[in-house]
Amino acid sequence: MKNIKIIISSLLTLLITFSISAQSILQDHFNGNKDSLIAEATKLINMPDPTFEANTGLSVDSTTLADMGLGQVYKTENHHFKMRDGKKIFAYRFPEKSQNTIILIHGVGSSAYLYNKTAGLLREATQAEVFAIDLRGHGQSEGQPGDVEYLDQYADDLTDIIHAIKKDKPKGKIILAGHSMGGGVILRHAMSNDANTVDGILFFAPLIGHNSPAFQQPANSTKQEEPFLKVHITRLIGLKMLNEIGNYQYDNLPVLFLNLPESTPLRQYTYRANMSMTPDDYQQGLQAIKSPLLVLVGSRDEVFNAEKLRHAILENTKAETQIIQDATHNGIRHNTQSFDLIEKWFSAISAKPSTSEFGSYSGISLKSSNLMNQHNPMIGGMGAFVLNKRFAFGGFGHGMLGKTTLQGSNLTDSDNTDLYLEMGYGGLFAEYFFVNNKRFRLSTPLKIGYGAVGVYADKTDEKVEKSRHIAIQESSLLPTPDLPWLSSWA
Repeated sequence: MKNIKIIISSLLTLLITFSISAQSILQDHFNGNKDSLIAEATKLINMPDPTFEANTGLSVDSTTLADMGLGQVYKTENHHFKMRDGKKIFAYRFPEKSQNTIILIHGVGSSAYLYNKTAGLLREATQAEVFAIDLRGHGQSEGQPGDVEYLDQYADDLTDIIHAIKKDKPKGKIILAGHSMGGGVILRHAMSNDANTVDGILFFAPLIGHNSPAFQQPANSTKQEEPFLKVHITRLIGLKMLNEIGNYQYDNLPVLFLNLPESTPLRQYTYRANMSMTPDDYQQGLQAIKSPLLVLVGSRDEVFNAEKLRHAILENTKAETQIIQDATHNGIRHNTQSFDLIEKWFSAISAKPSTSEFGSYSGISLKSSNLMNQHNPMIGGMGAFVLNKRFAFGGFGHGMLGKTTLQGSNLTDSDNTDLYLEMGYGGLFAEYFFVNNKRFRLSTPLKIGYGAVGVYADKTDEKVEKSRHIAIQESSLLPTPDLPWLSSWA
Protein backbone atom coordinates (compact mmCIF):
# COMPACT_ATOMS: atom_id res chain seq x y z
CA MET A 1 0.00 0.00 0.00
CA LYS A 2 1.50 3.30 -1.11
CA ASN A 3 0.77 6.61 0.52
CA ILE A 4 -0.79 9.03 -1.99
CA LYS A 5 1.20 12.00 -0.68
CA ILE A 6 4.50 10.26 -1.41
CA ILE A 7 3.20 9.42 -4.87
CA ILE A 8 2.34 13.05 -5.62
CA SER A 9 5.77 14.16 -4.41
CA SER A 10 7.63 11.67 -6.59
CA LEU A 11 5.52 12.56 -9.61
CA LEU A 12 7.51 15.67 -10.48
CA THR A 13 10.57 15.52 -8.24
CA LEU A 14 12.39 13.34 -10.76
CA LEU A 15 11.88 15.97 -13.43
CA ILE A 16 14.97 17.68 -11.98
CA THR A 17 16.99 15.30 -14.10
CA PHE A 18 15.68 16.95 -17.26
CA SER A 19 17.88 19.98 -16.72
CA ILE A 20 20.87 18.29 -18.36
CA SER A 21 22.96 21.04 -19.88
CA ALA A 22 22.71 21.58 -23.63
CA GLN A 23 26.49 21.62 -24.04
CA SER A 24 28.11 20.79 -27.32
CA ILE A 25 28.26 17.09 -26.47
CA LEU A 26 29.76 16.21 -29.81
CA GLN A 27 32.80 18.42 -29.38
CA ASP A 28 33.30 18.13 -25.63
CA HIS A 29 32.95 14.35 -25.28
CA PHE A 30 33.52 12.80 -28.71
CA ASN A 31 36.15 15.10 -30.24
CA GLY A 32 33.80 15.85 -33.11
CA ASN A 33 33.40 12.18 -34.10
CA LYS A 34 29.72 11.95 -35.02
CA ASP A 35 29.75 8.18 -35.62
CA SER A 36 31.09 7.56 -32.11
CA LEU A 37 28.37 9.77 -30.61
CA ILE A 38 25.61 7.99 -32.55
CA ALA A 39 26.90 4.57 -31.49
CA GLU A 40 26.99 5.53 -27.82
CA ALA A 41 23.60 7.27 -27.94
CA THR A 42 22.05 4.22 -29.62
CA LYS A 43 23.20 2.01 -26.75
CA LEU A 44 21.68 4.39 -24.22
CA ILE A 45 18.28 4.76 -25.85
CA ASN A 46 17.90 0.99 -26.34
CA MET A 47 18.38 0.08 -22.71
CA PRO A 48 15.32 -1.63 -21.14
CA ASP A 49 12.33 0.41 -19.95
CA PRO A 50 11.91 0.77 -16.18
CA THR A 51 9.28 -1.51 -14.62
CA PHE A 52 7.01 -1.39 -11.58
CA GLU A 53 5.89 -4.00 -9.11
CA ALA A 54 2.26 -5.05 -9.32
CA ASN A 55 -0.02 -2.14 -8.42
CA THR A 56 -1.74 -3.05 -5.16
CA GLY A 57 -3.86 0.08 -4.76
CA LEU A 58 -3.66 3.38 -2.91
CA SER A 59 -4.13 4.30 0.71
CA VAL A 60 -6.06 7.58 0.63
CA ASP A 61 -7.61 9.57 3.46
CA SER A 62 -10.76 11.65 2.99
CA THR A 63 -8.92 15.00 2.82
CA THR A 64 -6.51 13.79 0.13
CA LEU A 65 -9.39 12.28 -1.82
CA ALA A 66 -11.26 15.60 -1.73
CA ASP A 67 -8.12 17.42 -2.90
CA MET A 68 -7.93 15.18 -5.98
CA GLY A 69 -11.22 16.61 -7.28
CA LEU A 70 -13.10 13.44 -8.19
CA GLY A 71 -16.51 14.97 -7.43
CA GLN A 72 -18.50 16.40 -10.34
CA VAL A 73 -20.11 19.32 -8.53
CA TYR A 74 -20.88 21.65 -11.44
CA LYS A 75 -22.93 21.07 -14.59
CA THR A 76 -20.99 21.35 -17.83
CA GLU A 77 -21.37 21.22 -21.59
CA ASN A 78 -19.10 19.20 -23.88
CA HIS A 79 -17.14 21.27 -26.35
CA HIS A 80 -14.52 20.58 -29.03
CA PHE A 81 -11.86 22.84 -30.53
CA LYS A 82 -10.48 21.97 -33.97
CA MET A 83 -6.70 22.25 -34.21
CA ARG A 84 -4.55 23.26 -37.21
CA ASP A 85 -3.85 19.57 -37.97
CA GLY A 86 -7.54 18.64 -37.87
CA LYS A 87 -7.41 16.96 -34.45
CA LYS A 88 -10.10 17.84 -31.90
CA ILE A 89 -9.31 19.00 -28.37
CA PHE A 90 -12.03 18.25 -25.84
CA ALA A 91 -13.15 20.74 -23.20
CA TYR A 92 -15.75 20.93 -20.47
CA ARG A 93 -17.50 24.23 -20.94
CA PHE A 94 -18.77 26.07 -17.88
CA PRO A 95 -21.09 28.56 -19.62
CA GLU A 96 -21.52 32.13 -18.46
CA LYS A 97 -22.93 35.18 -20.26
CA SER A 98 -19.66 37.03 -20.26
CA GLN A 99 -17.17 38.39 -22.79
CA ASN A 100 -14.37 37.10 -20.55
CA THR A 101 -13.04 33.54 -20.82
CA ILE A 102 -10.73 31.41 -18.68
CA ILE A 103 -8.89 28.44 -20.23
CA LEU A 104 -7.99 25.92 -17.50
CA ILE A 105 -5.19 23.36 -18.10
CA HIS A 106 -4.71 20.24 -15.98
CA GLY A 107 -1.55 18.67 -14.54
CA VAL A 108 0.63 15.73 -15.59
CA GLY A 109 -1.14 12.40 -16.17
CA SER A 110 -4.50 14.02 -15.46
CA SER A 111 -7.49 15.37 -17.38
CA ALA A 112 -10.16 18.06 -17.19
CA TYR A 113 -12.51 15.60 -15.45
CA LEU A 114 -10.62 16.11 -12.18
CA TYR A 115 -10.91 19.90 -12.50
CA ASN A 116 -14.69 20.24 -12.34
CA LYS A 117 -14.64 21.90 -8.93
CA THR A 118 -11.68 24.12 -9.84
CA ALA A 119 -13.39 25.36 -12.99
CA GLY A 120 -16.70 25.93 -11.24
CA LEU A 121 -15.05 27.95 -8.48
CA LEU A 122 -13.19 30.00 -11.09
CA ARG A 123 -16.46 30.86 -12.79
CA GLU A 124 -18.03 31.89 -9.47
CA ALA A 125 -15.04 34.05 -8.51
CA THR A 126 -14.72 35.83 -11.87
CA GLN A 127 -18.16 35.60 -13.52
CA ALA A 128 -16.24 34.50 -16.63
CA GLU A 129 -16.94 31.57 -18.93
CA VAL A 130 -14.51 28.68 -18.29
CA PHE A 131 -13.20 25.98 -20.61
CA ALA A 132 -11.40 23.14 -18.80
CA ILE A 133 -9.47 21.44 -21.62
CA ASP A 134 -7.94 18.01 -22.06
CA LEU A 135 -4.47 18.43 -23.53
CA ARG A 136 -3.76 16.50 -26.72
CA GLY A 137 -3.55 12.79 -25.94
CA HIS A 138 -5.22 13.26 -22.54
CA GLY A 139 -8.76 12.53 -21.40
CA GLN A 140 -11.24 12.81 -24.27
CA SER A 141 -9.00 14.77 -26.65
CA GLU A 142 -7.69 13.22 -29.83
CA GLY A 143 -4.03 12.43 -30.28
CA GLN A 144 -1.63 9.73 -29.16
CA PRO A 145 -1.67 9.40 -25.34
CA GLY A 146 1.49 10.86 -23.85
CA ASP A 147 2.88 12.04 -27.18
CA VAL A 148 2.94 15.02 -29.52
CA GLU A 149 3.92 15.16 -33.17
CA TYR A 150 6.55 17.84 -32.64
CA LEU A 151 8.07 19.98 -29.91
CA ASP A 152 5.67 22.62 -28.54
CA GLN A 153 2.51 21.13 -30.03
CA TYR A 154 0.82 21.56 -26.64
CA ALA A 155 1.57 25.30 -26.86
CA ASP A 156 0.39 25.46 -30.49
CA ASP A 157 -2.89 23.78 -29.51
CA LEU A 158 -3.34 26.42 -26.83
CA THR A 159 -2.74 29.13 -29.44
CA ASP A 160 -5.44 27.62 -31.69
CA ILE A 161 -7.91 27.50 -28.77
CA ILE A 162 -7.22 31.14 -27.91
CA HIS A 163 -7.79 32.22 -31.52
CA ALA A 164 -11.05 30.26 -31.71
CA ILE A 165 -12.37 31.97 -28.58
CA LYS A 166 -11.22 35.40 -29.76
CA LYS A 167 -13.06 34.86 -33.04
CA ASP A 168 -16.30 34.46 -31.08
CA LYS A 169 -15.48 37.16 -28.53
CA PRO A 170 -13.20 39.72 -30.22
CA LYS A 171 -13.68 42.28 -27.45
CA GLY A 172 -13.38 39.87 -24.52
CA LYS A 173 -10.49 39.09 -22.22
CA ILE A 174 -8.74 35.73 -22.06
CA ILE A 175 -7.13 34.38 -18.89
CA LEU A 176 -4.95 31.26 -18.90
CA ALA A 177 -5.05 29.14 -15.73
CA GLY A 178 -2.74 26.19 -15.23
CA HIS A 179 -2.07 23.69 -12.47
CA SER A 180 1.34 22.00 -12.20
CA MET A 181 2.22 20.79 -15.74
CA GLY A 182 -0.57 23.04 -17.05
CA GLY A 183 1.46 26.00 -15.81
CA GLY A 184 4.49 24.67 -17.68
CA VAL A 185 2.53 24.49 -20.94
CA ILE A 186 1.39 28.09 -20.44
CA LEU A 187 5.04 29.12 -19.95
CA ARG A 188 5.95 27.37 -23.23
CA HIS A 189 3.13 29.37 -24.85
CA ALA A 190 4.44 32.58 -23.27
CA MET A 191 7.76 31.98 -25.03
CA SER A 192 5.98 31.86 -28.43
CA ASN A 193 5.08 34.76 -30.74
CA ASP A 194 1.45 34.49 -29.66
CA ALA A 195 2.12 35.44 -26.04
CA ASN A 196 0.53 38.92 -26.21
CA THR A 197 -2.94 37.54 -27.00
CA VAL A 198 -3.84 36.89 -23.34
CA ASP A 199 -4.90 39.35 -20.66
CA GLY A 200 -3.78 37.48 -17.56
CA ILE A 201 -2.23 34.26 -16.27
CA LEU A 202 -3.15 32.30 -13.13
CA PHE A 203 -0.91 29.54 -11.77
CA PHE A 204 -1.76 26.91 -9.18
CA ALA A 205 1.55 25.38 -7.98
CA PRO A 206 3.13 25.56 -11.46
CA LEU A 207 5.88 23.41 -12.94
CA ILE A 208 8.07 26.34 -14.01
CA GLY A 209 10.85 24.44 -15.75
CA HIS A 210 12.87 21.24 -16.05
CA ASN A 211 15.56 22.97 -13.99
CA SER A 212 13.17 24.42 -11.42
CA PRO A 213 14.90 25.17 -8.10
CA ALA A 214 11.63 24.54 -6.25
CA PHE A 215 11.38 20.74 -6.44
CA GLN A 216 10.96 19.14 -3.03
CA GLN A 217 13.82 16.86 -2.05
CA PRO A 218 12.71 13.24 -1.55
CA ALA A 219 12.11 12.48 2.11
CA ASN A 220 14.27 9.80 3.72
CA SER A 221 12.17 6.74 4.38
CA THR A 222 12.93 3.23 5.62
CA LYS A 223 9.99 1.93 3.60
CA GLN A 224 10.76 0.72 0.10
CA GLU A 225 7.81 2.45 -1.54
CA GLU A 226 7.40 1.96 -5.29
CA PRO A 227 7.37 5.44 -6.86
CA PHE A 228 4.52 6.72 -8.99
CA LEU A 229 6.83 7.88 -11.76
CA LYS A 230 10.12 6.61 -13.14
CA VAL A 231 12.46 8.32 -15.59
CA HIS A 232 14.47 6.48 -18.24
CA ILE A 233 17.62 8.49 -17.50
CA THR A 234 19.92 6.75 -19.99
CA ARG A 235 17.41 7.15 -22.82
CA LEU A 236 16.93 10.79 -21.92
CA ILE A 237 20.68 11.39 -22.16
CA GLY A 238 20.97 9.43 -25.42
CA LEU A 239 18.17 11.41 -27.06
CA LYS A 240 19.73 14.69 -25.96
CA MET A 241 22.98 13.55 -27.57
CA LEU A 242 21.21 12.78 -30.84
CA ASN A 243 19.29 16.06 -30.75
CA GLU A 244 22.62 17.84 -30.37
CA ILE A 245 23.58 16.73 -33.90
CA GLY A 246 20.12 17.37 -35.38
CA ASN A 247 18.81 13.80 -35.17
CA TYR A 248 15.20 13.79 -33.91
CA GLN A 249 13.91 10.51 -35.36
CA TYR A 250 13.76 8.76 -31.96
CA ASP A 251 12.02 11.57 -30.05
CA ASN A 252 8.85 9.44 -29.99
CA LEU A 253 10.44 7.02 -27.52
CA PRO A 254 9.04 7.12 -23.95
CA VAL A 255 11.14 8.60 -21.15
CA LEU A 256 8.55 9.06 -18.35
CA PHE A 257 6.70 6.04 -16.98
CA LEU A 258 3.66 6.22 -14.65
CA ASN A 259 2.85 3.50 -12.13
CA LEU A 260 -0.71 2.91 -13.29
CA PRO A 261 -2.70 -0.19 -14.29
CA GLU A 262 -2.04 -1.50 -17.78
CA SER A 263 -5.62 -0.68 -18.75
CA THR A 264 -4.92 3.04 -18.22
CA PRO A 265 -4.58 4.78 -21.64
CA LEU A 266 -1.91 7.22 -20.46
CA ARG A 267 0.96 5.45 -18.72
CA GLN A 268 4.02 7.12 -20.29
CA TYR A 269 5.27 10.30 -21.96
CA THR A 270 7.60 10.46 -24.95
CA TYR A 271 10.74 12.54 -25.03
CA ARG A 272 9.16 15.25 -27.20
CA ALA A 273 6.03 15.37 -25.01
CA ASN A 274 8.21 15.72 -21.93
CA MET A 275 10.16 18.57 -23.50
CA SER A 276 6.89 20.27 -24.52
CA MET A 277 5.35 20.29 -21.04
CA THR A 278 7.54 23.00 -19.48
CA PRO A 279 10.52 25.24 -20.39
CA ASP A 280 14.05 23.86 -20.36
CA ASP A 281 15.07 26.93 -18.37
CA TYR A 282 12.64 28.32 -15.81
CA GLN A 283 14.10 31.83 -15.97
CA GLN A 284 13.52 32.15 -19.71
CA GLY A 285 9.98 30.89 -19.31
CA LEU A 286 9.06 33.23 -16.46
CA GLN A 287 10.71 36.25 -18.09
CA ALA A 288 8.63 35.68 -21.21
CA ILE A 289 5.40 36.51 -19.32
CA LYS A 290 4.12 39.99 -20.16
CA SER A 291 0.56 39.71 -18.81
CA PRO A 292 -0.60 40.19 -15.20
CA LEU A 293 0.33 37.05 -13.24
CA LEU A 294 -1.05 35.56 -10.03
CA VAL A 295 0.72 32.53 -8.53
CA LEU A 296 -0.77 30.47 -5.69
CA VAL A 297 1.09 27.65 -3.91
CA GLY A 298 0.35 25.80 -0.69
CA SER A 299 2.63 25.74 2.32
CA ARG A 300 2.17 21.94 2.45
CA ASP A 301 2.77 21.35 -1.27
CA GLU A 302 4.23 17.85 -1.67
CA VAL A 303 5.91 18.60 -5.00
CA PHE A 304 7.32 22.10 -4.71
CA ASN A 305 8.98 24.03 -1.93
CA ALA A 306 6.63 27.00 -1.60
CA GLU A 307 9.27 29.53 -0.50
CA LYS A 308 11.72 28.52 -3.23
CA LEU A 309 8.99 28.67 -5.86
CA ARG A 310 7.87 32.09 -4.66
CA HIS A 311 11.47 33.35 -4.70
CA ALA A 312 12.10 32.07 -8.25
CA ILE A 313 8.93 33.72 -9.55
CA LEU A 314 9.51 37.08 -7.85
CA GLU A 315 13.09 37.19 -9.16
CA ASN A 316 11.94 36.80 -12.75
CA THR A 317 8.47 38.38 -12.98
CA LYS A 318 6.30 41.16 -11.57
CA ALA A 319 3.82 38.58 -10.33
CA GLU A 320 1.64 38.61 -7.27
CA THR A 321 2.63 35.43 -5.45
CA GLN A 322 0.81 34.05 -2.39
CA ILE A 323 1.59 31.08 -0.17
CA ILE A 324 -1.65 29.60 1.18
CA GLN A 325 -1.23 28.12 4.63
CA ASP A 326 -1.89 24.37 4.97
CA ALA A 327 -2.84 23.96 1.30
CA THR A 328 -1.46 20.94 -0.58
CA HIS A 329 -0.41 20.51 -4.21
CA ASN A 330 -3.92 19.51 -5.29
CA GLY A 331 -5.79 21.27 -2.50
CA ILE A 332 -4.53 24.69 -3.60
CA ARG A 333 -6.99 24.64 -6.52
CA HIS A 334 -10.02 24.24 -4.23
CA ASN A 335 -8.93 26.41 -1.32
CA THR A 336 -11.30 29.19 -0.19
CA GLN A 337 -8.50 31.70 0.37
CA SER A 338 -7.18 30.99 -3.12
CA PHE A 339 -10.43 32.04 -4.70
CA ASP A 340 -10.78 35.14 -2.53
CA LEU A 341 -7.43 36.25 -3.93
CA ILE A 342 -8.43 35.29 -7.47
CA GLU A 343 -11.61 37.36 -7.22
CA LYS A 344 -9.68 40.49 -6.21
CA TRP A 345 -6.97 39.92 -8.81
CA PHE A 346 -9.46 39.36 -11.62
CA SER A 347 -11.45 42.46 -10.66
CA ALA A 348 -8.31 44.55 -11.14
CA ILE A 349 -7.67 42.98 -14.55
CA SER A 350 -11.26 43.53 -15.65
CA ALA A 351 -10.92 47.24 -15.01
CA LYS A 352 -8.06 47.48 -17.52
CA PRO A 353 -8.50 47.71 -21.29
CA SER A 354 -8.27 44.41 -23.14
CA THR A 355 -4.97 43.31 -24.62
CA SER A 356 -3.85 45.67 -27.38
CA GLU A 357 -3.06 44.41 -30.86
CA PHE A 358 -0.34 46.14 -32.85
CA GLY A 359 0.33 46.09 -36.57
CA SER A 360 1.79 48.28 -39.28
CA TYR A 361 1.59 49.07 -42.95
CA SER A 362 3.53 51.05 -45.55
CA GLY A 363 3.13 51.80 -49.25
CA ILE A 364 3.56 54.09 -52.23
CA SER A 365 1.03 56.86 -52.72
CA LEU A 366 0.03 58.61 -55.98
CA LYS A 367 -1.85 61.92 -56.07
CA SER A 368 -2.72 64.64 -58.54
CA SER A 369 -2.37 68.40 -58.02
CA ASN A 370 -4.41 71.16 -59.66
CA LEU A 371 -2.55 74.44 -59.52
CA MET A 372 -3.43 77.37 -61.80
CA ASN A 373 -5.52 75.00 -63.91
CA GLN A 374 -2.54 72.73 -64.49
CA HIS A 375 -2.59 69.09 -63.43
CA ASN A 376 0.60 67.46 -62.26
CA PRO A 377 1.08 64.02 -60.67
CA MET A 378 2.58 63.71 -57.21
CA ILE A 379 4.33 60.61 -55.86
CA GLY A 380 5.23 59.72 -52.30
CA GLY A 381 4.90 57.20 -49.55
CA MET A 382 3.28 56.65 -46.21
CA GLY A 383 3.56 54.23 -43.31
CA ALA A 384 1.88 53.80 -39.97
CA PHE A 385 1.53 51.71 -36.83
CA VAL A 386 -1.97 50.27 -36.30
CA LEU A 387 -3.55 49.81 -32.88
CA ASN A 388 -6.34 47.28 -32.38
CA LYS A 389 -7.11 47.35 -36.13
CA ARG A 390 -8.91 50.68 -35.64
CA PHE A 391 -6.40 53.49 -35.22
CA ALA A 392 -3.28 54.26 -37.24
CA PHE A 393 -0.55 56.80 -36.54
CA GLY A 394 2.23 57.47 -39.03
CA GLY A 395 4.02 59.73 -41.45
CA PHE A 396 3.77 60.65 -45.13
CA GLY A 397 5.62 62.59 -47.82
CA HIS A 398 4.85 63.67 -51.43
CA GLY A 399 6.70 65.46 -54.18
CA MET A 400 5.46 66.95 -57.48
CA LEU A 401 6.46 65.32 -60.74
CA GLY A 402 6.88 67.78 -63.61
CA LYS A 403 6.60 71.56 -63.61
CA THR A 404 3.80 74.04 -63.11
CA THR A 405 4.35 77.01 -65.45
CA LEU A 406 3.77 80.54 -64.12
CA GLN A 407 3.52 83.00 -67.02
CA GLY A 408 3.40 86.76 -66.56
CA SER A 409 4.29 86.57 -62.90
CA ASN A 410 5.28 89.68 -60.93
CA LEU A 411 7.65 87.80 -58.66
CA THR A 412 10.71 89.32 -60.37
CA ASP A 413 11.62 92.73 -61.73
CA SER A 414 10.52 91.57 -65.20
CA ASP A 415 6.78 91.49 -65.84
CA ASN A 416 6.89 88.73 -68.46
CA THR A 417 9.40 86.19 -67.18
CA ASP A 418 8.51 82.55 -67.78
CA LEU A 419 8.71 80.74 -64.45
CA TYR A 420 7.92 77.31 -63.12
CA LEU A 421 7.07 75.93 -59.68
CA GLU A 422 8.19 72.81 -57.82
CA MET A 423 6.62 71.63 -54.58
CA GLY A 424 6.83 68.89 -51.93
CA TYR A 425 5.32 68.29 -48.54
CA GLY A 426 5.23 65.78 -45.67
CA GLY A 427 4.14 65.32 -42.11
CA LEU A 428 2.17 63.18 -39.69
CA PHE A 429 -1.28 61.70 -39.86
CA ALA A 430 -3.89 59.89 -37.79
CA GLU A 431 -6.36 57.47 -39.33
CA TYR A 432 -9.53 55.75 -38.18
CA PHE A 433 -10.65 52.48 -39.82
CA PHE A 434 -14.40 52.00 -40.18
CA VAL A 435 -13.79 48.59 -41.78
CA ASN A 436 -10.49 46.70 -41.57
CA ASN A 437 -10.29 43.09 -42.69
CA LYS A 438 -8.33 40.99 -45.16
CA ARG A 439 -10.54 41.87 -48.12
CA PHE A 440 -11.52 45.48 -47.58
CA ARG A 441 -10.46 48.59 -45.64
CA LEU A 442 -12.41 51.82 -45.25
CA SER A 443 -10.84 54.68 -43.31
CA THR A 444 -10.59 58.43 -42.98
CA PRO A 445 -7.21 60.09 -42.32
CA LEU A 446 -6.32 63.49 -40.88
CA LYS A 447 -2.98 64.83 -42.07
CA ILE A 448 -0.98 67.78 -40.91
CA GLY A 449 2.53 68.76 -41.87
CA TYR A 450 4.77 71.17 -43.75
CA GLY A 451 5.74 71.72 -47.36
CA ALA A 452 8.15 73.76 -49.41
CA VAL A 453 7.70 75.65 -52.73
CA GLY A 454 10.41 76.77 -55.13
CA VAL A 455 9.94 79.21 -58.05
CA TYR A 456 12.53 79.04 -60.84
CA ALA A 457 13.30 80.80 -64.14
CA ASP A 458 12.23 78.45 -66.91
CA LYS A 459 15.25 79.06 -69.15
CA THR A 460 18.05 79.20 -66.58
CA ASP A 461 16.63 77.13 -63.72
CA GLU A 462 17.71 79.94 -61.42
CA LYS A 463 15.73 80.21 -58.20
CA VAL A 464 13.94 83.53 -58.17
CA GLU A 465 11.87 83.08 -55.03
CA LYS A 466 12.83 81.40 -51.78
CA SER A 467 10.81 78.45 -50.54
CA ARG A 468 7.97 79.09 -48.17
CA HIS A 469 6.85 76.67 -45.49
CA ILE A 470 3.18 75.91 -45.61
CA ALA A 471 0.95 73.94 -43.28
CA ILE A 472 -0.83 71.02 -44.85
CA GLN A 473 -4.21 69.46 -44.15
CA GLU A 474 -5.78 66.61 -46.06
CA SER A 475 -6.17 67.62 -49.75
CA SER A 476 -5.40 71.30 -49.19
CA LEU A 477 -2.63 73.80 -48.65
CA LEU A 478 -3.04 76.68 -46.26
CA PRO A 479 -1.92 79.77 -48.23
CA THR A 480 0.87 81.96 -46.93
CA PRO A 481 0.40 85.75 -47.12
CA ASP A 482 3.13 86.45 -49.67
CA LEU A 483 2.11 83.63 -52.05
CA PRO A 484 -1.63 84.19 -52.37
CA TRP A 485 -1.98 82.26 -55.64
CA LEU A 486 -1.34 79.01 -53.79
CA SER A 487 -4.90 79.15 -52.50
CA SER A 488 -6.14 77.86 -55.82
CA TRP A 489 -4.42 74.48 -55.28
CA ALA A 490 -6.64 71.73 -54.00
